[in-house]
This record gives sequence, C-alpha cells and structure tokens, in this order.
Amino acid sequence: MKRGLVALTLVLALIPLACGGGEALSPEAAVAQAATNSVEAGTSRVSLELTMTGIGDKPVTITGEGVQDSQQHRARFTFDLSGVGELSGGGVQLGEIELLLDGFTLYMNLPFLETAGLEPWVEIDLQALAQQEGFDLGSLRGLSQTDPTQVLQYLQAASDDIQEVGEEDVRGVGTTRYRMSIDLDKVARQAPEEARAAIEELLAESGLETIPAEAWIDGDGLVRRIELAYEGMEFTPGQKGDMAVRVELYNYGVEVEVQPPPADQVMPFQDLLEAGGAES
Repeated sequence: MKRGLVALTLVLALIPLACGGGEALSPEAAVAQAATNSVEAGTSRVSLELTMTGIGDKPVTITGEGVQDSQQHRARFTFDLSGVGELSGGGVQLGEIELLLDGFTLYMNLPFLETAGLEPWVEIDLQALAQQEGFDLGSLRGLSQTDPTQVLQYLQAASDDIQEVGEEDVRGVGTTRYRMSIDLDKVARQAPEEARAAIEELLAESGLETIPAEAWIDGDGLVRRIELAYEGMEFTPGQKGDMAVRVELYNYGVEVEVQPPPADQVMPFQDLLEAGGAES
C-alpha cells in the first residue's frame, strides 16, 4: 500500500461528517437561517459530486449518495471511486466504498484492503484525530471542505453581499438561488474549539482565503443544493488545481439507521497509517 492510498483514505474520512412563509428576509438572513433550519431538520438524504482538475491528465470525479442525521451524528454513505483510477498509486483499482458515522466514530469499508489481506473496515475516532498532536495535516490540505453536510456551516460564513439570482427547481422542488463568497477564516473561527486549530491549518495549506458559492433554498427555508468552487487550490506542495463540489439535500425527515460493522472485520486507523508507511 502506498502513501497515496493512505492520503486518499484521509480524504474520504472527511467526507461523511455531519452535517417558509412569514416576513420576507434579506438574502443574507435567508441564507444564514436556511443553514440553521437544515441542520435542525435533523435528517435528510444527500447526494455529492466532487470534481478535481490539475492533479492528473484528466478530471477526477467522486460521486456519493446516502442519509445523514445531523442531530445524532449518524450517517451512511456509498461513494463511487471508479473515476479515481490510478490516483491512489500502487495499481489499486477503486470502486464503490461504504462509510458509516456513529457518533464521533467513523467506519470506512474499503474492499481493496481485504484484497491486501487486511480487515475491510477502518475505524477512525474523529475527536481523537482532531486533537492528536503532531498529526500530519499536510495530507489533508483543505479537503475537509468536501463534507456533504458540514458545508451547511459554510453558509454561516458567507459574505455580506449575497445576491438573489432567480428561481429554479431542484429535484422537482421550487427554490430561490443565491450567489455569494465564503470567508474561510470565518469558517475556522466558527468551528468547535477542539477542532479549530486543525481546520485553520488545513485552510492555510489550501492556499485559499475565499471561495465562490451558490445555494438553492426552498419555500420552507431549507437548503436543497450547495455548490462550492475551489479555484487554484494547492492539493500538494507545488501542485495546484481546481475542485468543484455539488451537494444536494432532499427527503428531509427520512429515517437513518446505522449499525457498526462486526468487530472482527475492523482495523484501527493507526494500523492503516503504519501499513502505508511500511510500504512507502
């Protein structure tokens, strides 16, 4: 297993974290309130499309679908990594993987680990990872922004010049489309104290200060779609590219059930890091 595979695993580990009527609101108030409403709604289905350019000969796309419960910190996602190809190094063929979030414990099902004679599930303590001193955050380089439900928090860090673009349907639901920029320094300041330093370092490594964004909000004040555009992002030292993220939330109120995998099929995240370092 190469270091590139471990770095890819770190990227995926960041993906599944969680996540009308009346007086007319200003665009700024409407966007901020919609972020709060969507988190307080609790559960929803989520779809994700992430496209990166500049890190290979052609664009790299990751897609995903799942359900999340922002109140109980639970989620279940399936991601299609077939478009990643050889990006991970070592000739590993990537396909569909499954992620489970149970509280602050993340489980990742990576079939290629079983092929290598390892347990197919990786267990990650997200709180311990955020607080771990000396952890090499350089491998993450701003990729925490790919979280399909935490992007709702980005709307709380929007600029003060939000523009109402027009009306559009998203998955058959009428919405109002808003355009803005996100202040990444403000994103870090609003993060939980125990994770703030790690997020600040990640954002500094990305080389970005603001990012263009758009949000689609329905008549009940719920976010239906968010698009983020990371332009000139530094993925690794000396390697810059662009990353486009589209997240859609729908079926608010859906039931979310998460069952941890069998213990004998799980390996600690630290063991995966050590395996990657041994073969680099």
